[in-house]
Amino acid sequence: MATTQYEIAQGDTLSRIAGKFGISLAELLAANTQIQNQDLISPGQIINVPGDAAAPAAAPASGQTVVSAAQTNLTWLEKIFDFTVEKHEIPRLNHAPYHAMDSTGIGVLHTTEGSRVIDAIDAMEHGLKAGKPSDPCHFIAGENRIVQCRPLGFQAASLRGEENQFPYVQIEMVALSKTHSWMPDDATLRPAVAIVAYCFKNLGIPLSIPNNWPDNIDDVKPFPASNNTRRTSGIWPNQKGWYMHMEVSNQQPSNHWDCGGIRRSELLQMAHDLAGD
Repeated sequence: MATTQYEIAQGDTLSRIAGKFGISLAELLAANTQIQNQDLISPGQIINVPGDAAAPAAAPASGQTVVSAAQTNLTWLEKIFDFTVEKHEIPRLNHAPYHAMDSTGIGVLHTTEGSRVIDAIDAMEHGLKAGKPSDPCHFIAGENRIVQCRPLGFQAASLRGEENQFPYVQIEMVALSKTHSWMPDDATLRPAVAIVAYCFKNLGIPLSIPNNWPDNIDDVKPFPASNNTRRTSGIWPNQKGWYMHMEVSNQQPSNHWDCGGIRRSELLQMAHDLAGD
């Protein structure tokens, strides 16, 4: 089998590298018997990747292609505006490869229904600890922090089933949803606004509300925690912009209704102002 040589970059993990090339962690380890401990790798180290590389970086040498970390899609962020992005990778069950995706122009907002970042992480990892799939987002915003749980360019899993193929970015805000008009506290709002502004400037997700839905949810019938009128309107996923989980179709049986009556238009205007456009 042909092999590719890959230079490990700062922040890389073997599971992330495997996902980038569409192979399993076991296949990657089998091609690198020199690695005794998969947690002990370092930037600049060269490893073998079985199969053909998606982005060759140099002319072949000795029958192999060298891929530089600078020429691959590095999808873990270090900074978003003034926030340092913390990496806390939540892998798929058994470190299965991530599902790569192209930019869709769609984002989804969630709330954690809790008050701490660590509780959100624990909830997302709960399935893995029980031998079941995890359900992470891309970013958690809260406690004046941004935590990235999945690499950009790959699916997250905070929605149910196949609907995860549509949003390019999913954000969990540390907050409790409400049916009346509300906004997260500043420690959650500021990092959330920064992520949304970044997505607008860099990832092609417009600062718009699909179908121009109002911030109030008087039109949502029956109660939001149902297969409600916004979910059945046919808008998802045919318009770009920022949806709430409450507006995403096929979320039975739980039909989570976050973010309720959040003043989404105000949040998006703050992101517009931050982006400077």
